[in-house]
Amino acid sequence: MNQICILRNLYKFSHPPLVSVSSVHFMNQTERLLRKWREYFLDLKDMRLFLAIAEENNLTRAAQKNGYTQSAASHMLRNIETELGFSLFSRSQRGLALTRNGEALLSPIRRTLAAAEYFDHLVVVRYAYQMAWFFCRITAVVLVLGSIIYVIFVYRRNL
Repeated sequence: MNQICILRNLYKFSHPPLVSVSSVHFMNQTERLLRKWREYFLDLKDMRLFLAIAEENNLTRAAQKNGYTQSAASHMLRNIETELGFSLFSRSQRGLALTRNGEALLSPIRRTLAAAEYFDHLVVVRYAYQMAWFFCRITAVVLVLGSIIYVIFVYRRNL
């Protein structure tokens, strides 16, 4: 019986309730949008596309910047907006403009992408450090073995 209670408590601790009914009323719009954004699993490629569209205000240029066709980028954006349940951009003849919902998500997405790029940088630096250390060891072993072989060669010649 105690094990069941412990498991329930662990589950409650690791899976807190999303939102109580009374607290929804007091939550501001940004918090609600971020909660909805977190519920939808968004890839880094989706975030990069969103950021490119927001910066370029043009779907075609943003698609080219990310290596997609215009139709693929449009399809990806439509899927993101469908999953989220709200529009991120307003469409006009001059291009795309961020809606309030899109503006609310712009800063968190920039921070997320900056953190991902920093993580990638750390991984590359760590890998380069390990490879440099590995080659230094190999070089040291080769130099020591070369010196030993040279000493043996000189010693045998002098006999």
